[in-house]
Amino acid sequence: GNAVEFRLEVVFKRNVTGSYFSGSAVDGLGAVGDELTLMGRESPQFYFGDGMIEMVPKMRVSAYSVAEDWIMGEYVKTYEYSAPNHNGQPWMARFTGCCRSSKLVNNKDISWSISATIDLSLASKSPRAHSLPVISVPRTAPRFFVPADDNTPGAVSWKVATPFDVGNAVQFDGVSSFLGVSLAQHYAAFNTRSCGTNGLVSGPACLFQTLRTFAEPAALTVEGWVWSSQAAGGYVVSVGRGAGLSSSPNPSPLFIHVNHSHVTVGHEGRASSGNFVKREVKFAVCSNPRLQATDACRLGLTGSWVHVAVTRYQMFEGPATLPTSVKVSYKVMVNGEVLELLRYQVRPRADARYTLSGGLNYEAGESPIMDAPPFTTNDGSDLSLLFGAFRGGGVQPSQRSGPEVYFAGRMDEWRFWNGARTPSAIKSTMNQPLKPEK
Repeated sequence: GNAVEFRLEVVFKRNVTGSYFSGSAVDGLGAVGDELTLMGRESPQFYFGDGMIEMVPKMRVSAYSVAEDWIMGEYVKTYEYSAPNHNGQPWMARFTGCCRSSKLVNNKDISWSISATIDLSLASKSPRAHSLPVISVPRTAPRFFVPADDNTPGAVSWKVATPFDVGNAVQFDGVSSFLGVSLAQHYAAFNTRSCGTNGLVSGPACLFQTLRTFAEPAALTVEGWVWSSQAAGGYVVSVGRGAGLSSSPNPSPLFIHVNHSHVTVGHEGRASSGNFVKREVKFAVCSNPRLQATDACRLGLTGSWVHVAVTRYQMFEGPATLPTSVKVSYKVMVNGEVLELLRYQVRPRADARYTLSGGLNYEAGESPIMDAPPFTTNDGSDLSLLFGAFRGGGVQPSQRSGPEVYFAGRMDEWRFWNGARTPSAIKSTMNQPLKPEK
């Protein structure tokens, strides 16, 4: 069969408000051997990855400390899957709840999530780590060791958790799933011209104007974490049609595609014939020497978390308030390092071939300039910001599923900035979780 036994060692604060961990100890709280229902500010839940959820998980207490105020136990659950994997992709099981300890140095008092991929056609068991509940590791430490075994030859790898491991990454199946956020209200705000022209301003109008390469603001940065489950990759972010594929679509003003070795960015335009055409550039991950010794280059972008950032610069011919021609240039960063279009390619900082009438020059790491997405004042009401899919004007109704349009994997912590962020700015915040304003 396809039965899987999940076994998790979990640790919680023992003495909390209410009767969370009432048990047989002399102080009325949990003791070794007690079976306790797991509760919290957000009650823990176990997602098996096939649509089923255990809403009331329980643990068997294995140890506790009154003086240090903690209680440890083991959650054990046997579950039968319908198949060894999900259409060739691993099942993604998650154990989630809230909240992490307020005594932690990083990511305290926020929701936690433990995930595991299950593919019974590849392995019948997973490694088991034996460690304390919290391990403090200096940022400058070159390495550290955690006892672990899986009863098979070879070493078991371990890494420090990053913010996306702690949060709730969104999973995409690569067949038909995607997230779409309508830009209709942003388009309505844009029509009021309420964005402003100075500094890195914010608001619905600014998001729409930036995505549509309007005259202000003059640059866009899109960044986030990606975990791709297929070497062919897929479209992680784009602007296009949402739930429906309309008969009179508009060109996509932005798309980002990630595969095993490259990041491709661009937008749609229209050829002289009126047909949709992609204007795109491909950046090689191994083009940056700083990445050549890292897993991003040696192992590729498949099966591991990487941070991808894209900046798009707008360049105008004629007055910025009424440009006669709008051009754009792209730059891509992986884990904060700038990529080049071709492997080991080196270009001069300023190249006269790419100088516009306004005197703007093409910098190393930027793509050659290209025509900006076509812009009219009445084409925004049917556009959506899409995660995990590309549904631009050139997507035919028959392309409703498959890798040509969709992304297989996980995504987390995506951010949009109306301005060009530098590599140092990207690195300074890419490992900090989002804290949206309410």
